[in-house]
Amino acid sequence: MTSEQRLERLERHNRRLWMGLVLLAGAGVTGLMMGQADEKEVPKIIRARSFEVVSRGGKPLVRLEDTHGTGVLAGTIKTYNIKGQELVWLGVTQGGSGAVITLNSKGQSLVRLGASKEGEGLATTLNGKGQELVRLGVAENGCGAVTTLDGKGQNLVELTVTEEGEGAVAAYDPAGLPRMLTPWSVR
Repeated sequence: MTSEQRLERLERHNRRLWMGLVLLAGAGVTGLMMGQADEKEVPKIIRARSFEVVSRGGKPLVRLEDTHGTGVLAGTIKTYNIKGQELVWLGVTQGGSGAVITLNSKGQSLVRLGASKEGEGLATTLNGKGQELVRLGVAENGCGAVTTLDGKGQNLVELTVTEEGEGAVAAYDPAGLPRMLTPWSVR
């Protein structure tokens, strides 16, 4: 083999290596671009004992957690203001019914939505001292009732239904005794 043939063979070999390097680099760049273009897979379930959404300053604004000591195994959602005061609570009562409570900045209940001990729907508004003022619920006869209270637990006025099934308005004295009961019916 002459020097010229050897040089020619070396040049061919060099060209093949150069082409292989270019193809390999192109494949690497293409693979990298395709890897970046793929969407990240979103997990179907994220599990933890609790979750918090926090402010930029690190204070909790929303917390999802279990019902801590209520005797019912369930979850709660709580919202907080920037001072860390609880404002809204969504969870489960000891009776196992769903409940929503709104609170003022002093931590006192203002509105409660949930169920009575008998498992019937109940909505209550309270004053800033935690005393009931208005209750929407079910009367003893199973019909709807709206009751206003004096803040000390005494009924003032009640819209309800008589045992005969007629609508009624009842007014109470300070001792909680009925002073007036007005049944009516549409005929």
